[in-house]
Amino acid sequence: MKAIGFYKHGGSEVLQDIEVDKPKPKSDEVEIKMEATSVNRFDILVRVGYHGLNLSMPHIPGADVVGKVSATGEKVTNVSVGEAVVANTLYGCGKCAQCLSGNEICCNNWKIIGLQQWGSYGEFVNVPARAVVKAPNQIAAEELATMPISMGVAWRALHTVANAQQGETAVIRGASGNVGIFALMIAKKLGLKVIALTRGEKRLKELKALGADLVLDTLSGNDKLVRDVQSFTDGNGADIVLDSFGSTINESVEMLRQGGTVVSYGVLTGLNSELNAKGFYLKSANIKGFHNTNKKDFIEALNFALKNGIHPKISRVMSIRDAREAQELLDSNALFGKIVLKHNF
Repeated sequence: MKAIGFYKHGGSEVLQDIEVDKPKPKSDEVEIKMEATSVNRFDILVRVGYHGLNLSMPHIPGADVVGKVSATGEKVTNVSVGEAVVANTLYGCGKCAQCLSGNEICCNNWKIIGLQQWGSYGEFVNVPARAVVKAPNQIAAEELATMPISMGVAWRALHTVANAQQGETAVIRGASGNVGIFALMIAKKLGLKVIALTRGEKRLKELKALGADLVLDTLSGNDKLVRDVQSFTDGNGADIVLDSFGSTINESVEMLRQGGTVVSYGVLTGLNSELNAKGFYLKSANIKGFHNTNKKDFIEALNFALKNGIHPKISRVMSIRDAREAQELLDSNALFGKIVLKHNF
């Protein structure tokens, strides 16, 4: 099997063409012949060995899986060979109480495609059939490939975790990132007012064009950001703040109204943050965290996108053979929107 992978953690230069034996699907797995994937920050974190990650080598990264079923294990009944499918990026053991309730991200043995197993940068990928969703006919493979992580996480943050309601105000940190763009589009379709935060002036017009009610430059400093959020909300503060950075939790709490909710779903700028307990409890604030999305969340997100005409912002479609360049482009923040990789080994 041909793939783009690496033999050691490091910079983009470690990505290379590799050839490995194609694993046979287990009894409960499906083998998917890849058609398209997209590039995520997660792929880069896996490659560099973030958080002290030390994977067995060689490793094939990539979490977004879109393709056609090419083989099935003997126990698989929910999909057949030849069907177009998309996989949720995370799956659990399938047996514990959390998995049986549809909350597999809280399984003690969860796994993510492209992390604990080979991922979507190969010709084929094997995943448990319970993680697979039949691809909607109305969504092209290139668009579908952008959705499992980015749209799934955005939907879970706003709908499942924050329980966003029409008329509320949401602050989206990192609004020009891939999750942030989907969160902005979803929030507007949910009837929210959106304050989009981005670094520098380069993305201000693009975020306004996507429907942001107010776009703020984080380079202006936290004090001004808080004042601007307070001013926009008539002195009340935002109902919801989405925060994927980790080190900015205290600043996010400052932007909240009394009883508001910070949703934390990443640690892009730091693993540790010393919580200002006084600011937290005097706001009666809620801080809720999660790290990925359940299959049921992803299905809800797909249906919501179909019903409301949400289409991903795609900045570039490239060959899987150009995965190194694609990761470099994402890491440079040079593009606005997802980078899709088409499989043409």
